[in-house]
Amino acid sequence: GMFPMRNRIISGMADGVFVVEAGERSGSLITADQGLEQGKDIFALPGRITDRYSQGCNYLINNGANILVDINDVDDI
Repeated sequence: GMFPMRNRIISGMADGVFVVEAGERSGSLITADQGLEQGKDIFALPGRITDRYSQGCNYLINNGANILVDINDVDDI
């Protein structure tokens, strides 16, 4: 039950939130939403549309998250 509160603190201390894997309903999406509320940049790694652990990342990208396919992409933001 403490996961959302803990990750709100972590996202608050970070410059941005990078989601590598996320199911349709996952804590990673909660953390990304908290980061958005805090004005953080949100990054997501795209995945196959048939992979259930890519659904959350693809959702974030579809809704405006920065696509991260190379570590140098972070420098461009």
